Parts: sequence; C-alpha cells; structure tokens
Amino acid sequence: MASRIPFPNRFYAAVGFAANPPLGAHAVSDETRLLLYALYQQATSGPCAAPKPWGWNAIESAKWSSWTQLGSTPRVDAMRMYVTTMEEENEDWFDLFTDNEDPLRVLEVMEQAAEAVAAAGEETAQLAVAREREQQRAAVRFAGGDTGVTGVTHPGVDAIDAPHGRWRTITGEIKGKPPRGRYSHVLAAVGDDVFVVGGNAGGRRLGDVCALNVSSLSWRQVNCVVVNDESADDDDGVKAFPPRSGHAAVAWGRKIVVVGGYHADDANKTKTEKGHTAAAREATEALSPTSPRCEVWVFNTETSEWRHLALGGVAPFARGGHSATLVRSEAGARIVVFGGEDRRGRLLDDVSVIDLVTQTWVTPTISGMVPTARTGHVAACFGGGAQKGAAADVYVFGGVSNGEVSCELFALDTKAMTWRELSPSGVAPVPRAGAAGAVIGDTWFVCAGGGADGGVRDTVALRLGTNNGGGGDGGDPEWAFVAEVDSGNSLAAEGAGVVSVGGGAALVAFGGYDGTR
Repeated sequence: MASRIPFPNRFYAAVGFAANPPLGAHAVSDETRLLLYALYQQATSGPCAAPKPWGWNAIESAKWSSWTQLGSTPRVDAMRMYVTTMEEENEDWFDLFTDNEDPLRVLEVMEQAAEAVAAAGEETAQLAVAREREQQRAAVRFAGGDTGVTGVTHPGVDAIDAPHGRWRTITGEIKGKPPRGRYSHVLAAVGDDVFVVGGNAGGRRLGDVCALNVSSLSWRQVNCVVVNDESADDDDGVKAFPPRSGHAAVAWGRKIVVVGGYHADDANKTKTEKGHTAAAREATEALSPTSPRCEVWVFNTETSEWRHLALGGVAPFARGGHSATLVRSEAGARIVVFGGEDRRGRLLDDVSVIDLVTQTWVTPTISGMVPTARTGHVAACFGGGAQKGAAADVYVFGGVSNGEVSCELFALDTKAMTWRELSPSGVAPVPRAGAAGAVIGDTWFVCAGGGADGGVRDTVALRLGTNNGGGGDGGDPEWAFVAEVDSGNSLAAEGAGVVSVGGGAALVAFGGYDGTR
C-alpha cells in the first residue's frame, strides 16, 4: 500500500518508521543512516547552507558533508530518494509499521503523516490543478451522457470492450489458479496469451511468469528455465530469472524482451565500498564506469526459456520506472529506452537504443525539446514499418518530474532523434504517474496511475488520426475520455498493466494497488 500513498505523505510515513522502527525491522548501517539524515535535511530544509563544522567533530563533519553533496537536489526528489533508500533496507517497512496493514494502525500512520505534511506546509497548488481538470472532464462526460463504469475488486483481471468503452471484471470467468496480486510488473501479449512477468507483492519482488489465455480464459503458471550462454561469464550460476519490479518489456515476435528493473542484487550493489561513505559514492557513481548497468533478458514463450542477453556497446545505468518501446523500421527492430530512476532514486532523462539486429546498445545524439528527467511515465510507438523512409515516433506521457506529477506529452522522432512537446486538443488528462497504456490502431489508451490526490480513476485516449501516425504528419492529436472506475478499484492506483488483445477488440488489465494489498 505504501506506493499508493502520494508524496509528501509517503515520505513522512517512512520518516516515522525510521524514527521508531518496529520489531522485525532490519537495522540499517551507519552509512545508510548518514544518507537518510542528509536526505531528510534536504527534503525538509533544502540545500545545506550551514557552515562547515570544525574538523575535530568527526560526526558533525560527516553529516555536513553528506548533506552538502546533495547540492541542489529538489526537495521532492530527496523525499523519493529517502523512501527508495529505506525500501532497499526494509522492503516491507509499511507492513511492519502498520502491523500488517491493520486498518486502525494504517489510519493512525496516515493521520500522523498528514499532520506532518500540514505542519511542514508541504501542500502544493497541484491538487487544485488536478481538481479543476477533473471538473472539466466531468462536464464533458455529463454532456455526453456517460454514466461511468461499475468498479471491480483486486486482485483480478479487468477487460474493456474497446468499441463501447466499458470496464468490467472477468476474474470470475477465468479458470485455473490465478497469479498472486501485484504491481510494478509487466504484461506482454503474444498470440492468444497475456504474460505476466515479475512485479511487487506485499513488499517482495517476484520473478514468476504466468499466462492468461484469452481464448480459453484460463490461467497457467509457466515453469521457466534459464539457458546460460557458456561464453558469458556473468551468467555462471544463474538458475532462475532474478525477481524484479519496475522493469519494462516489449513483445518481439514470440519472445518477450525485459529491460532493467529493480531486483534483489541492487541492495548488495549499493553497499558502501570500504573507505568511502555512501554520500560520497552517491555523488560520484553516475560518472563511474563500474556502476551497475541496465541488464536485458529475453523470454522465449515457445520454450519457456530465459536467456540473459549479452549486448555489445555501452549499456545505460541500471534503472527502474523507465519505458521501453519497440520501434520497427526498414533497418530492423529497435527498443527505445527512456528515463526512469537509478538505484538511489535519481531521475534520468537519457535515451538509449537496443538494436535487435546487431544486438548492440546505441547511445544516440539527441536534439530538440528534451523532456525533463522523469520516472513512472508511459510510452508508445506510432508509425514506422519496413517501408523505405517510414518514420516512427515514440510518445511519452506523464510520470514524476521535477518533484511533481506530470501530464506533459512529448514525441521523439526516432529517425532524426529529435524531441518535441505536444499540446493536443481536447481536455488534458489529470497528471499521473505509474499509469498503463496500450495501442489499438491509431489510438493510445492510457489508464490508471496515481496523481496528486491519490489514484486516478479514468481511462483516456490519445487519438492521432489516420494520417498522423509518424514523424508528425497529418492532423493534430486529440485527447478523449473513454471510461472511469470507482475509487478503490485496482485501476484507480499505480502499477497496473494493460495490453490490447483480440486484434484490438479489447483491452485487458491486471494488477495494481487497490489500497489493501
């Protein structure tokens, strides 16, 4: 549930946990405690303006140095880094802090966090903006006679009939043992199967693979094996796909390519090296050639085999909350990776490309109006193909950027590698992060996500028009309202997944938080 709490409340709840760790909490190292101190100071007081302590006071000097090295890091980014660091040491901190989410204890923790927010004056004008946009959207729905959609319960599978725009639960219609409810997983549609890979459940990362056959409406657990490349030393001893969350994936033929994500090894890789403080390493690791890199795995849906993909070139830094978008062109298939946040919670704005033909990482030269660093956004590709000269754009929407939830829309021309910001007609969607999206024809459906005021309940569509599929040609894009669910629904929260099935006949969504799990 912690991921469903908006900032800054989530930060203050984590601070309460750190100040009074309950029974069962893992003790943090001195270096981590020092980093948490610096992040707390940055989040509550801003950049360090205090004079440097006298050298004889080693403890105060270390605290001052740790805080100073955060520089001008925005306060909300420091809050996110604080929570990320806490979760590396105690993934289930919210369960521990609330006695396994006892309702009364949850209410107490939430009230204490709200009191801390009010005392610190952390409320922003974004809530008012979000409410104003929701009122605009409500007026549009009322004018069109739309009565909304009945909510469904989590965990489960939801489906929306694309022509009619109505979400409904199909959980009770599905045979077989369902997978565990989760969030920050990935969905990928291959043939008649919708594959669920990894995610987070109850504070624990998962590495399983499950498949929903949409023809027979039946679940199955996929028994996977890892095929190690004998020539790759880094795969030695790997017996299973490492559990992870916050990863991205694309369907590529009969395979699923998984890019990045947070996994168990991250906690070990972030331990302080001998003779270096965590804060000092925090300030320099972005430039270090030894920093962990983004890894890529390929799952063969026909053989149920995982293989670690050893790519040439220089891989970008390890990350989660990024996007990975498949782009097809006359030169072959590529995956465009954008943004995310690194293992210490720093937001990223870089673009890297996986050339699936040459099996190589490529770092392109980017121009234009580059989006600010962000995480939790969604992305989709329009245009492209095998035709000579065909252009393809990668559209990026929302996410968390500059400490605020965003509703910005950008497009990357993947031929010229040039960014541009778009302002579609229609009523702009409420800002959101952790949303899910799927493309049907020339329309991009975006649902769920979290906003400044909690879970976002609507599903919206970006309509590009038949002649506006790539390279910016054709009519202007337009936002349109599609459907809405009730509060508390799994589609009114962060971390769900959605895919198009049946040749665009419907969207299928799975997972996400509903406020209880």
